[in-house]
Amino acid sequence: MRSLLKAVDRDGERYLMLVFYCTIVFVIVAEVIRRFALNYSSLWGEEVARYAFIYLGWVGASYAVKQRAHIRFDIALQVLPKRLHGYIYIFGDIVTLVFACFALYWSVHTIGTLLEFEAKSYALRINKAWFEAAVPLDQEPELRMAGERILAVLRKACETLIATTGDAALDLLRQ
Repeated sequence: MRSLLKAVDRDGERYLMLVFYCTIVFVIVAEVIRRFALNYSSLWGEEVARYAFIYLGWVGASYAVKQRAHIRFDIALQVLPKRLHGYIYIFGDIVTLVFACFALYWSVHTIGTLLEFEAKSYALRINKAWFEAAVPLDQEPELRMAGERILAVLRKACETLIATTGDAALDLLRQ
């Protein structure tokens, strides 16, 4: 069970992106064939493709944060000395954390409104809250990953401080 959870944590976003991308391609190709070969198109196909694209975007954003490819300061990294690169990465993680909190707060508010007024999609007749749920479902892993990275950096900084200063650092931490 533990190995399954590790595999999902490691590759879950990639598999979800593949499913959403294949859904988009399949539905759009089917709709093009239906429209031009059969002279008939469905209303639901466009909606399925649109919402799959929204989920693909948010899951892709989560995957990009995991790979440290989402918020990058490449120009700053080329100009600044190597010893400052860690600060740039921490800054990026803090910005990601702030954005994720902001997006999570407002998406939950939007979902609450959609649930309260029972807003349904036009073709599928499904509550739009299910589609808006892509945002908080994406923000949770982003919050977790950014928080874990910041805590790891702080832990390493404390270990380095203790290793270089010895008991004086422990006395400071106890106060």
